[in-house]
Amino acid sequence: MTLCVGSSTAGKTSDYGLRFFSLDEKTGQLKLLAQGAQGRSPTYVVFGNGLIYGLDERQEGGALDAYAWKHGEPVKYLGGCELPGGSMCHLTLLPGGQYLTVSSYGTGSQIICKLDKDGIPASMSMLEQHEGVGFDSKDRQDGPHVHFSAVAPGNDRILVTDLGLDSVSVYRLDDDNGVMIKDIEENQVYTEPGSGPRHLTFSADGRFWYLVTELNSHVLAFSYDKATGRSNLIEEKPMLPHGFDKYNIASDIHLSPDGKFLYAANRGLNDVVCYSVDAESGSITLCGRYGIHCSMPRTFAVSEKYLVAAGQGDNKVVVLPRDCTTGALSDAVCELSISGAAYVGFFPDFC
Repeated sequence: MTLCVGSSTAGKTSDYGLRFFSLDEKTGQLKLLAQGAQGRSPTYVVFGNGLIYGLDERQEGGALDAYAWKHGEPVKYLGGCELPGGSMCHLTLLPGGQYLTVSSYGTGSQIICKLDKDGIPASMSMLEQHEGVGFDSKDRQDGPHVHFSAVAPGNDRILVTDLGLDSVSVYRLDDDNGVMIKDIEENQVYTEPGSGPRHLTFSADGRFWYLVTELNSHVLAFSYDKATGRSNLIEEKPMLPHGFDKYNIASDIHLSPDGKFLYAANRGLNDVVCYSVDAESGSITLCGRYGIHCSMPRTFAVSEKYLVAAGQGDNKVVVLPRDCTTGALSDAVCELSISGAAYVGFFPDFC
């Protein structure tokens, strides 16, 4: 398997923002294959159109870049475009492959960017600005803070999380023209005040989705109706052990490839919580809690045999073996020092 690591190079113009590793499926060891994006900070990456798209995160403004890479060749920068906003933290390739959406945490906006005929980011086609003040108006909910977007099953809607406003906004998606329009009020999702929605993931059959809330460290399970775009809360589970009262903010959430287990990460407690998933009801049951062997895990990726995490607090990428029968994680078998490590993801077959 091939692993992509995206890093922040803030203040380090000679450092590499993208690295590609081979992952030995028998031993869990990582071997460097190539690196590129010198002086850029692709802290979130997506793959599509045979290309790698990296979001160059900055406090003010940002850029959406395209790269090409094949085994045995250097990483090539193909071009990109500057975007308004700040602290951009997530991007999603829309189904038709003509547009990318970008979440701007700093300004609380969702941007749609048009790609040219070669798949290179060319220009902004739409900016959807969120408005309002959240529950904790003196701290991280002083305004909107858009964090993540996901195309819903059916490809006609997109869900956008807003940590600042405790909401998951649902939009109708016009993928041909790069436009999204706010859906009816009944389809909008609101979470507990002060919870801070961050990332979400859909089940493979599209019947359920799971949300991690950063500020109160909970996991929420929802059912989803593709025909109407309506979501209904099934249950909400805390990620922290009873009595834990120290600093913690939750980060990433993913299902295992077979959909039987759901994993969510804590930053502060620095662990991964594992839930078993009921395929019929969508409900989740806590089945384990595992130290992740890095500090402040920002993202992680799950394969059949391994969980790989990026520890932004101690500049590490770690590989933990995973039992596909029980969902359990074992101690790390590989740890690499990578400055500014923020994103990890498995590279698709087109390389």
